[in-house]
Amino acid sequence: MGDMDRFGLFWSDKNSSFGPYSDSAYYRQKAEEHASLISSVDRSAGIVDLGCGAGELLAQLVEYVKVEAGLDFSDSMLAEARKRLLLHPEIALVNADL
Repeated sequence: MGDMDRFGLFWSDKNSSFGPYSDSAYYRQKAEEHASLISSVDRSAGIVDLGCGAGELLAQLVEYVKVEAGLDFSDSMLAEARKRLLLHPEIALVNADL
């Protein structure tokens, strides 16, 4: 089994990104930091979150920038992201192996 296969297998049934903190305050702070790196013009143009995982950061980032889509290769992680983004059905969550 190749390294990518093992990596994909590991994440295939996970429902958390295993960040250093699990509370929303941490992800809100990270979202503010990320948004500060994006110009005000680009904030309204729409971004794509590559490797969005379970959407912990994405759920906070939508308050600062327009998000078009989140991509991840784990169906279980995308299912968790969908739960976190129930108020944002316009965001496409796509299974993709980058």
